[in-house]
Amino acid sequence: MNGLRKVGKVIAAANALGPKSEGKLRMKIILEESYEKLSETLAMIMIGEMSKVGRVNVDFTDGVSPVGAYEIVAKKIQEDPERYRNVHYYNHGETTYPANFVSAMLKKQVFDPFMVPEENIHLIDVNHPHKQVEDIEAAGGLDLSVLGIGADAHFCINYPDATKFDKLIYKYEPKDYDWYEECCQKYGLDEFRSVYTFGFKMLTKTKRVVMIVNGANKAQAVKNMLTQPISAHYPATILRCLDNLTLILDADAASLLTEEDLANARL
Repeated sequence: MNGLRKVGKVIAAANALGPKSEGKLRMKIILEESYEKLSETLAMIMIGEMSKVGRVNVDFTDGVSPVGAYEIVAKKIQEDPERYRNVHYYNHGETTYPANFVSAMLKKQVFDPFMVPEENIHLIDVNHPHKQVEDIEAAGGLDLSVLGIGADAHFCINYPDATKFDKLIYKYEPKDYDWYEECCQKYGLDEFRSVYTFGFKMLTKTKRVVMIVNGANKAQAVKNMLTQPISAHYPATILRCLDNLTLILDADAASLLTEEDLANARL
């Protein structure tokens, strides 16, 4: 508990600096004591954005970290599905093989539990990937993106050394990188190829970006994100440049942070 209070004070001091000022953190950091509290906070943000009047465009990540929040949001939507018919869903990445790998996970974690009408789901066409960007811009832009971070500090499908910070959406071949075999094993794949992903530039056009991180296994990734020089080797380092980012950490994910780390993260 003492460690949690110490980290909490450090983060509170960093947030008090305010955004957009020279030599200060641009993002807002929220520290929660547990995964359950983290999930509740993310769910509250999601429901708040999705309850707005008019069309709402969202992009939610798949994965383990957001599951708790998604379960809370799903229960809320299932109470009154019509209230959320204004929400349109986009995916931030896809692969040609396995085909529809990302969207299949989103279907299981988000689209089905959230009772999303088929016409409200807008997936990347790998044959015309830039159409996703055009469609989002025509629809008024993304209102909310929910991201996770990998232990290697990747976000979306912006993996180490493959990342192109200056692109809205781009393609690369996973086999070209050292992490390929390990990634195949992680997801139980014999192979995967031709990744399409939103780049950092797309997040700069999003109204609100939320990243959630839980668990001690992500503590080093958080530390790297906030302290390493901005580079494609640690893709999430670029997120320090966002003014629209809220970073939500549980105590375990924040356990390696020090006041010096947050000082180094200031831009």
